[in-house]
Amino acid sequence: MPLNLSTNDIRLVTIPPGEFDDPIKVEITHAELVPPAHDDKPRRLSLKEIQETLPEDWSAYETLEGRVIFWDSVGSDSTWTHPDPKYSREAYDPVAKEDDQPKLRYEALSYTWGSSQFPDTVEVKTSDKHAQATFTSELCVNRNLAEAMRYLRYEARPRVMWIDAICINQADVKERSVQVRRMSQIFSLANRVVAWLGPGFSNSKLAVTTLNYLAPMALILSSNIVHIG
Repeated sequence: MPLNLSTNDIRLVTIPPGEFDDPIKVEITHAELVPPAHDDKPRRLSLKEIQETLPEDWSAYETLEGRVIFWDSVGSDSTWTHPDPKYSREAYDPVAKEDDQPKLRYEALSYTWGSSQFPDTVEVKTSDKHAQATFTSELCVNRNLAEAMRYLRYEARPRVMWIDAICINQADVKERSVQVRRMSQIFSLANRVVAWLGPGFSNSKLAVTTLNYLAPMALILSSNIVHIG
Protein backbone atom coordinates (compact mmCIF):
# COMPACT_ATOMS: atom_id res chain seq x y z
CA MET A 1 0.00 0.00 0.00
CA PRO A 2 1.37 3.45 -0.90
CA LEU A 3 2.28 5.93 1.81
CA ASN A 4 0.26 9.09 2.27
CA LEU A 5 3.08 11.54 1.59
CA SER A 6 0.97 14.53 2.65
CA THR A 7 0.92 13.28 6.26
CA ASN A 8 3.42 11.82 8.74
CA ASP A 9 2.73 8.31 7.43
CA ILE A 10 5.55 5.74 7.66
CA ARG A 11 5.74 1.97 7.36
CA LEU A 12 6.83 -0.28 10.19
CA VAL A 13 7.96 -3.89 10.02
CA THR A 14 6.83 -6.41 12.62
CA ILE A 15 9.08 -9.47 12.71
CA PRO A 16 7.14 -12.35 14.30
CA PRO A 17 8.99 -14.68 16.68
CA GLY A 18 10.83 -17.63 15.22
CA GLU A 19 13.91 -19.82 15.26
CA PHE A 20 17.08 -18.78 13.44
CA ASP A 21 16.58 -21.07 10.44
CA ASP A 22 12.84 -20.41 10.08
CA PRO A 23 11.73 -18.61 6.90
CA ILE A 24 11.80 -14.84 7.32
CA LYS A 25 8.31 -13.40 7.62
CA VAL A 26 7.26 -9.84 8.31
CA GLU A 27 4.08 -7.84 8.57
CA ILE A 28 4.09 -4.30 7.20
CA THR A 29 1.80 -1.73 8.76
CA HIS A 30 1.35 2.00 8.36
CA ALA A 31 1.67 4.35 11.31
CA GLU A 32 1.72 8.09 11.88
CA LEU A 33 5.02 9.36 13.25
CA VAL A 34 4.21 12.71 14.80
CA PRO A 35 7.14 14.76 16.12
CA PRO A 36 6.68 15.83 19.75
CA ALA A 37 5.31 19.31 20.29
CA HIS A 38 7.98 21.68 21.58
CA ASP A 39 5.87 24.81 22.01
CA ASP A 40 5.16 24.13 25.67
CA LYS A 41 8.46 22.41 26.44
CA PRO A 42 10.21 23.96 29.45
CA ARG A 43 12.92 26.31 28.27
CA ARG A 44 16.50 25.53 29.19
CA LEU A 45 19.00 28.33 29.61
CA SER A 46 21.58 28.70 26.87
CA LEU A 47 25.12 27.44 27.47
CA LYS A 48 26.30 31.04 27.71
CA GLU A 49 23.69 31.82 30.38
CA ILE A 50 24.58 28.66 32.30
CA GLN A 51 28.31 29.41 32.06
CA GLU A 52 27.72 32.79 33.70
CA THR A 53 26.37 31.04 36.81
CA LEU A 54 29.43 28.79 37.25
CA PRO A 55 32.52 29.26 39.41
CA GLU A 56 35.67 30.36 37.59
CA ASP A 57 37.16 26.88 37.12
CA TRP A 58 33.96 25.26 35.84
CA SER A 59 32.66 24.93 32.28
CA ALA A 60 29.36 23.78 30.79
CA TYR A 61 29.07 21.62 27.66
CA GLU A 62 26.15 20.19 25.73
CA THR A 63 25.90 16.55 24.64
CA LEU A 64 24.47 15.45 21.31
CA GLU A 65 21.32 14.46 23.20
CA GLY A 66 20.90 18.05 24.41
CA ARG A 67 21.87 17.50 28.05
CA VAL A 68 24.24 19.81 29.91
CA ILE A 69 27.33 18.39 31.61
CA PHE A 70 29.58 20.38 33.94
CA TRP A 71 33.37 20.10 33.98
CA ASP A 72 35.68 21.05 36.85
CA SER A 73 39.09 21.84 35.31
CA VAL A 74 40.84 21.84 38.69
CA GLY A 75 39.56 18.50 39.92
CA SER A 76 39.38 17.04 36.39
CA ASP A 77 35.89 15.79 37.13
CA SER A 78 32.51 16.01 35.45
CA THR A 79 28.96 15.95 36.76
CA TRP A 80 25.39 16.28 35.51
CA THR A 81 24.59 18.48 38.52
CA HIS A 82 25.30 22.20 38.81
CA PRO A 83 28.16 22.81 41.28
CA ASP A 84 25.90 25.16 43.23
CA PRO A 85 23.39 22.83 44.96
CA LYS A 86 21.00 25.77 45.41
CA TYR A 87 20.80 26.39 41.67
CA SER A 88 17.50 25.21 40.18
CA ARG A 89 17.84 22.09 38.05
CA GLU A 90 14.91 23.24 35.92
CA ALA A 91 17.14 25.99 34.51
CA TYR A 92 19.57 23.55 32.85
CA ASP A 93 17.82 20.17 32.83
CA PRO A 94 14.06 20.73 32.46
CA VAL A 95 11.88 17.66 32.69
CA ALA A 96 10.10 16.92 29.42
CA LYS A 97 6.35 16.62 29.61
CA GLU A 98 4.74 13.32 28.75
CA ASP A 99 3.16 14.96 25.70
CA ASP A 100 6.65 15.76 24.40
CA GLN A 101 7.47 12.06 24.05
CA PRO A 102 6.68 10.24 20.78
CA LYS A 103 3.77 7.82 21.14
CA LEU A 104 4.98 5.38 18.48
CA ARG A 105 7.30 2.63 19.73
CA TYR A 106 9.74 1.01 17.31
CA GLU A 107 13.43 0.33 16.76
CA ALA A 108 15.36 1.70 13.78
CA LEU A 109 17.86 -0.60 12.09
CA SER A 110 21.21 0.75 10.91
CA TYR A 111 23.18 -1.58 8.65
CA THR A 112 25.08 -1.74 5.37
CA TRP A 113 23.15 -2.91 2.32
CA GLY A 114 26.02 -5.04 1.07
CA SER A 115 26.02 -6.91 -2.23
CA SER A 116 22.81 -7.41 -4.16
CA GLN A 117 24.04 -10.77 -5.42
CA PHE A 118 22.31 -13.90 -4.13
CA PRO A 119 19.35 -12.10 -2.49
CA ASP A 120 17.13 -13.76 0.08
CA THR A 121 13.34 -13.85 0.11
CA VAL A 122 11.07 -12.39 2.78
CA GLU A 123 7.39 -13.28 3.05
CA VAL A 124 5.46 -10.06 3.55
CA LYS A 125 1.97 -9.73 4.99
CA THR A 126 0.31 -6.37 4.43
CA SER A 127 -2.96 -5.32 6.03
CA ASP A 128 -5.35 -2.83 4.46
CA LYS A 129 -7.51 -1.52 7.29
CA HIS A 130 -9.80 0.32 4.87
CA ALA A 131 -10.53 -2.75 2.75
CA GLN A 132 -10.33 -4.99 5.83
CA ALA A 133 -8.14 -7.38 3.87
CA THR A 134 -4.71 -8.96 4.22
CA PHE A 135 -2.34 -9.53 1.32
CA THR A 136 0.70 -11.82 1.26
CA SER A 137 3.60 -11.38 -1.14
CA GLU A 138 7.33 -12.00 -1.42
CA LEU A 139 10.10 -9.43 -1.32
CA CYS A 140 13.74 -9.91 -2.29
CA VAL A 141 16.25 -8.37 0.14
CA ASN A 142 20.03 -8.33 0.18
CA ARG A 143 21.62 -11.20 2.07
CA ASN A 144 23.16 -8.82 4.60
CA LEU A 145 19.70 -7.62 5.65
CA ALA A 146 18.27 -11.15 5.71
CA GLU A 147 21.14 -12.24 7.93
CA ALA A 148 20.54 -9.31 10.27
CA MET A 149 16.84 -10.13 10.54
CA ARG A 150 17.60 -13.75 11.42
CA TYR A 151 19.95 -12.73 14.21
CA LEU A 152 17.72 -9.94 15.50
CA ARG A 153 14.48 -11.94 15.43
CA TYR A 154 13.22 -12.82 18.90
CA GLU A 155 12.26 -16.41 19.67
CA ALA A 156 9.28 -15.65 21.89
CA ARG A 157 7.88 -12.23 20.95
CA PRO A 158 7.49 -9.98 17.92
CA ARG A 159 9.85 -7.12 17.18
CA VAL A 160 8.75 -3.84 15.59
CA MET A 161 11.39 -2.12 13.48
CA TRP A 162 11.89 0.52 10.82
CA ILE A 163 14.10 -0.89 8.04
CA ASP A 164 14.75 1.38 5.08
CA ALA A 165 14.94 -1.33 2.40
CA ILE A 166 11.49 -2.61 3.39
CA CYS A 167 9.74 0.45 4.80
CA ILE A 168 10.55 2.62 1.78
CA ASN A 169 9.27 1.62 -1.64
CA GLN A 170 12.58 1.71 -3.49
CA ALA A 171 10.80 1.68 -6.86
CA ASP A 172 8.84 4.86 -6.07
CA VAL A 173 11.23 7.75 -6.67
CA LYS A 174 8.96 10.38 -5.09
CA GLU A 175 8.30 8.33 -1.97
CA ARG A 176 11.97 7.44 -1.63
CA SER A 177 12.96 11.10 -1.86
CA VAL A 178 10.46 12.15 0.81
CA GLN A 179 11.27 9.30 3.19
CA VAL A 180 15.05 9.67 2.88
CA ARG A 181 14.68 13.31 3.96
CA ARG A 182 12.79 12.07 7.04
CA MET A 183 15.36 9.46 8.05
CA SER A 184 17.09 11.64 10.65
CA GLN A 185 13.70 12.23 12.29
CA ILE A 186 12.76 8.55 12.07
CA PHE A 187 16.00 7.52 13.76
CA SER A 188 15.91 10.26 16.40
CA LEU A 189 12.33 9.39 17.44
CA ALA A 190 12.96 5.64 17.63
CA ASN A 191 12.99 4.02 21.06
CA ARG A 192 16.29 2.47 20.13
CA VAL A 193 18.66 2.37 17.17
CA VAL A 194 20.07 -1.08 16.47
CA ALA A 195 23.40 -1.07 14.61
CA TRP A 196 24.06 -4.34 12.80
CA LEU A 197 27.78 -4.89 12.14
CA GLY A 198 27.55 -8.51 11.07
CA PRO A 199 27.71 -11.93 12.75
CA GLY A 200 30.18 -12.56 15.53
CA PHE A 201 33.73 -13.81 15.12
CA SER A 202 36.47 -15.03 17.47
CA ASN A 203 37.17 -11.67 19.14
CA SER A 204 33.60 -10.35 19.13
CA LYS A 205 32.98 -11.03 22.82
CA LEU A 206 36.11 -9.11 23.83
CA ALA A 207 35.17 -6.20 21.56
CA VAL A 208 31.61 -5.98 22.90
CA THR A 209 32.81 -6.26 26.51
CA THR A 210 35.25 -3.40 25.89
CA LEU A 211 32.54 -1.24 24.32
CA ASN A 212 30.19 -1.94 27.24
CA TYR A 213 32.98 -0.88 29.59
CA LEU A 214 33.76 2.34 27.72
CA ALA A 215 30.23 3.40 26.77
CA PRO A 216 29.13 4.68 30.21
CA MET A 217 32.29 6.79 30.42
CA ALA A 218 32.25 8.38 26.97
CA LEU A 219 30.22 11.38 25.86
CA ILE A 220 30.25 13.06 22.46
CA LEU A 221 29.58 16.74 22.96
CA SER A 222 27.84 19.00 20.47
CA SER A 223 31.18 20.73 19.94
CA ASN A 224 32.51 17.39 18.58
CA ILE A 225 34.64 16.87 21.68
CA VAL A 226 34.80 13.32 23.01
CA HIS A 227 34.78 13.37 26.80
CA ILE A 228 35.95 10.34 28.78
CA GLY A 229 34.96 10.61 32.41
